[in-house]
Amino acid sequence: MTFSGDNILKVFIIISIALIGFGMISGTKKPKNNQSQKVRSDGFKLTSDTAKPHPINNKQLIGPVDQKVISSIQKINDFGRQGFTIALEATLLLDNPQLLQQIHSNVQVILAKSEISCLKKYSLDSKKGFFAKMALKSIDVSLSDQKNVRLIDADDSYIKRKQLNPVDHTDRSVATYLKEEERNLLQLLVVGYKSSLLEKCRERGLRIEIQEL
Repeated sequence: MTFSGDNILKVFIIISIALIGFGMISGTKKPKNNQSQKVRSDGFKLTSDTAKPHPINNKQLIGPVDQKVISSIQKINDFGRQGFTIALEATLLLDNPQLLQQIHSNVQVILAKSEISCLKKYSLDSKKGFFAKMALKSIDVSLSDQKNVRLIDADDSYIKRKQLNPVDHTDRSVATYLKEEERNLLQLLVVGYKSSLLEKCRERGLRIEIQEL
């Protein structure tokens, strides 16, 4: 079979057109992405076209962290690891209503009923009322959910035997701590701000830890 020059030229043109057409079609296909897809922590897949989430500034969510509060919690946890049972003064909870939830679950904590009464009085105050109510709610949660938190009290006869006044808030708290230490042979540590309560606890032989204001 012989081909004339015209036939060969026609075949060449047809093949060229076919190759050009094939190249245009293949050029419209999207290139494969050989990179493996990454999965975001919330389950969404990240690709090169996916906008990455901005980092969250925790300070915008929870506010600035008070270093004194952190230091106070660390000290309480350290004393707890040394075997002390911690008795908390009410005003500590006014400044940090969530304090009980921040103390390690292995640290034993006691609250005198007289200190709860003090917080209830604060709850009626125009300035401290909001924080006192938060603290009282936090105490209710801790007493129901945390095995390491207990509420204690002393009877009037014991308070009088200690030559203290059952009606006075400070005297009642001191007597409550004394009775708890004597009855359960505890290493009790009363933690709070500098106050008449802590001074009287010291006078009665109780260990105290004064926190910075």
